[in-house]
Amino acid sequence: MDLDGLLRLAREKNASDIHLQEWMIPALRVNGVLVPAGGEEINATQIQDITEKVLSPFAKQDFFRNGDADAGYLSADGILTRIHCFQSMGSKCVSIRIFPQGIPSMESLRIPLAFCKLAEEEHGLVVVSGPTGSGKSTTLAAMIDAINNTRPVRVITIEDPIEYIHTSQKAMIAQREVGKDCPSFLSGLRSALRQDPDVILVGELRDRESVATALMAAETGHLVFTTLHAGDVVEAVDRIMQYFPADMQQEARNQLANALLGIAAQKLLPRKQGGRVAAFELLFPTPAVTNLIRRGAIHEIRNYMHASDGMQAFDDAIKELRRFRLV
Repeated sequence: MDLDGLLRLAREKNASDIHLQEWMIPALRVNGVLVPAGGEEINATQIQDITEKVLSPFAKQDFFRNGDADAGYLSADGILTRIHCFQSMGSKCVSIRIFPQGIPSMESLRIPLAFCKLAEEEHGLVVVSGPTGSGKSTTLAAMIDAINNTRPVRVITIEDPIEYIHTSQKAMIAQREVGKDCPSFLSGLRSALRQDPDVILVGELRDRESVATALMAAETGHLVFTTLHAGDVVEAVDRIMQYFPADMQQEARNQLANALLGIAAQKLLPRKQGGRVAAFELLFPTPAVTNLIRRGAIHEIRNYMHASDGMQAFDDAIKELRRFRLV
């Protein structure tokens, strides 16, 4: 089966990923579980054909030099993917992430209304955290789509890679992919500040300079969306602070306290009717939470997460999903 055929099969099975390894049957990740795609074992020639098809000349050099390389691929059927080619004990392997078609609404994702309303803000920092594959990019895409359909603003996104393509509606949107349109998140973010943005999406905060620039942008009149790899909302606050050395911690805490609009942490759970549904933990900057951030008493934040302020813990989110018989 050729690459486009594999992608069609994966789409039919609602798979999020395809994994190819020499002399093994292709595997699909469906609802978070790895299952055989069926058919015969894939051979070295077939994997070689795929790498030749998707890798640019520059990426091929990267592959031979470093043993791995990334590529984007759009199939004849319009299936958008990110492809990672790598070597394992001298043989070639391919992992393919399949991006969903269409942008889901915030309502269909069951994003809590209190967090949805942050898309209406004029400036500040909005963070979505969670492990890889938890749907962070989908949540942000839905929020950007809501802005696109309701607000006449300038939106700049810096993504690695671009997973959802936005067509400008009321907003004017420019999407930049790291490695193609800009060399890094930091350079893309710094450049975005010179592009008259109202809204900036930074796909991920990966270093101190990016975090500092995002905080500065949020403090100076921009609405900034970003993601972090953190398991819950308190860990997300702590992760932001960990980027800064001790002598910069207090300034960073003050900036975060000033800029923060909200943090959502999310995890995907098996849905009773099939598929998966997200559970959201929410943190908002109430005066008590803001004061704790300024003081560096991050470990105390959970004691001040009250439902009356729109916040919720994972346990409460899961109880709500069970009440509606979704999980």
